[in-house]
Amino acid sequence: MAALLAALALALGPLPKMNITANSVSVSGVSSGGAMAVQMTVAFSSKVVGGGLIATPPFYCAMDSENEALTACMSEGMLINVPELQKKAASMVSEGLIDALSNLNSSRIYIETGKYDTVVEQAVVNKTALWFKQYVAPENQKETAYLPAEHCWPTDSYGKPCIYLGEPYINNCGFDAAGTLLQHIYGGLKPRGTANADSITMFDQTPYGASGQISMNSEGVAYIPSACHTQQCRLHVAFHGCKQTIKDIGATFYTNTGLNEWAETNNIIVLYPQITPSELRPQNPEGCWDWWGYTNKHYADKTGPQMVVVQKMIEALGGW
Repeated sequence: MAALLAALALALGPLPKMNITANSVSVSGVSSGGAMAVQMTVAFSSKVVGGGLIATPPFYCAMDSENEALTACMSEGMLINVPELQKKAASMVSEGLIDALSNLNSSRIYIETGKYDTVVEQAVVNKTALWFKQYVAPENQKETAYLPAEHCWPTDSYGKPCIYLGEPYINNCGFDAAGTLLQHIYGGLKPRGTANADSITMFDQTPYGASGQISMNSEGVAYIPSACHTQQCRLHVAFHGCKQTIKDIGATFYTNTGLNEWAETNNIIVLYPQITPSELRPQNPEGCWDWWGYTNKHYADKTGPQMVVVQKMIEALGGW
């Protein structure tokens, strides 16, 4: 299997250089992907214009501790000390590890939590909202907390019942999370259309530093609308959650969240970076993004191994 994946990576090319609209890079994610989106939003606050954050803990919640990640940051929100996390973020700024927190004032932040989420409970996500309120202008932050949803990316047309817990962690809740977050981040979007399978581009992640040593797959995905080959386009980076990698659920995440339908009619390129599950070195059997320190202690800042890879992908596309 390893040899087959290596051969596949060699057959794939790098990301194409595109004409990306200035100041248009945004992010989104669910669960561990939401935590990664938080890290990108905060660490690169001078460059990321907004984030759609679904079922996610606050920035640096785990504090480089897997035990903290599995307890306070998932099911015991009352234990999360937001001022302490903000103090740590300020320290990172002073060390030059993340951008100035004042940049977040103009960031467009969308935060979503399901009423019946038993994995990352509402009390945890409420602390995420509280963390951002310290920095984000009130009119720029929107929250949705009324959906009768389990732990999932909600859609209005695809997936398991809204209350279902399990793969692919995309549930039909009669709610278009993709459109809601993109509309909040960018505003004034055209109605969504039909995604084009020919716009899906598989690419080699290894030139940007992806490797099994940091639990990143050799293969990544981008949705590039045909119009973006001749026109300027915005760039959105979407991070899958745990158990949502290509190895876990195939194409399901990058074809069924609803993002591509909005991207198609609004000239938005969607980048889907990919983690790979790993049993040892690092221990990441569920294919989660690093939000507790399994790569190294800098996982949440601009020098974190996975953060650097995603930054290089954005740069390769012409986003920064």
